[in-house]
Amino acid sequence: MKPAFLVPVGLALAALAPTAVASSPAPEARMPSIRLSPGGEADRRVGAPLLALPRAARSRASSNAHASHASHASHASHASHFSGSGGTAPPVIPTVPESPPVVTAPPVTTTASVVNFRSPNGNIVCAYVPDAAASAGVSYVWCQSRNDRFTIRVDYYGTRSKSYASQTRPKVGSVLGYGTTRYLDGFQCTSRWTGMTCIATVPNQGFFVSKKTWNWVR
Repeated sequence: MKPAFLVPVGLALAALAPTAVASSPAPEARMPSIRLSPGGEADRRVGAPLLALPRAARSRASSNAHASHASHASHASHASHFSGSGGTAPPVIPTVPESPPVVTAPPVTTTASVVNFRSPNGNIVCAYVPDAAASAGVSYVWCQSRNDRFTIRVDYYGTRSKSYASQTRPKVGSVLGYGTTRYLDGFQCTSRWTGMTCIATVPNQGFFVSKKTWNWVR
């Protein structure tokens, strides 16, 4: 039987120690993280977020978040207002155009007989002679200033003439008040305190006559 060798206990432990130390990993060191408290002081709690924002920055971030949320809510409300529950646009109400004003034509005297009229003071007497009563078959209007029997006329086509009558015309017919116009078939005569104006409406030509003067119109 071979002799046994005894090894000192201290040496055995020393030989085994490096192997044990190397084979068992060291526990992971957990370093505390640091964040800033609202007052600016360091907060060393383990697991705390790294460097929290200061109060001013957090206030701006919060304001921006609220503004973004309000903007999204406004857009959503605007869209829901127009979409409605059925997702359709609101009905369009048609606009009804206003009716044009009704223009009433002035009353026109149409007759186959002579129409007599005069100024309020009787100084000017006039007559409308229709085609049927005219010798040439063309209607006309004539007026006379009674003080000198000056007579002037215009026919339907605008042909004008003047003369002195052999006798004074009587003051017959209806009174055409000052500022009043009488519409005859193809003619219009307006009485004013200055005299009488008669115009053939188709050619737009006529005359003016008073107690003392006369002239062609247009």
